[in-house]
Amino acid sequence: MKHLTWLAAGACALSLVFGLPQAAEAKNYKNCTELREDYPGGVAKSKSSKNIGGKTKNVPVVNAKLYSQVFKKMDRDKDGIACEN
Repeated sequence: MKHLTWLAAGACALSLVFGLPQAAEAKNYKNCTELREDYPGGVAKSKSSKNIGGKTKNVPVVNAKLYSQVFKKMDRDKDGIACEN
């Protein structure tokens, strides 16, 4: 039983380090319309990022690595959330 607990904890830690499978499949997007097909709420660099543009319909995916590598250029209002909707 203890081995299963450690195995589950290890799997959770690995998923946090390497991210979700969807996030690993990052591709280049021409614009926010294309990005929202895969990430309806946009991509945030941290959980504490606050949308300064008002209410949003969807919750953004939080992934600092993806945000900085791919989506930072699409964050027009510089609030830490790219293509929020």
